[in-house]
Amino acid sequence: MALSFGAISLRSKNVKKLFHFLSFVFDLDNISERANGDIHFELCQVSFLISHSDSESISFSGFTLEVDSLEELKEYFQVLEFYGYKENMENVNCQYNDDLLCFSDPDGRRWEIIVNKRVLLSDNQMNLSNVRHC
Repeated sequence: MALSFGAISLRSKNVKKLFHFLSFVFDLDNISERANGDIHFELCQVSFLISHSDSESISFSGFTLEVDSLEELKEYFQVLEFYGYKENMENVNCQYNDDLLCFSDPDGRRWEIIVNKRVLLSDNQMNLSNVRHC
């Protein structure tokens, strides 16, 4: 028996604004716009569908993505900073520290990007191997 996800639905008051933000941050491909204005795309081999909603109570779900290095995490932070500059935003709603980047999309959904724990553990083990014991 095979089970897989269909598209994850993202409801938005402004479909194009949300798509513009996500495509800028994640450099999306495999994009298709439907006749009714919905936008379908793939991110990390998962299908997403952005569709319009006038509802005041859009579900504020969150997503956690993993990267393989601290450098990649920093690159996403820099992309978010550049997006804010490009869109003339006073500040981008994001928090960045050593191994975690949190930000909100235009509809207020929380996105997290973390460094894969296996990578952090192997980096720490490599750093410990350089320690001299007296």
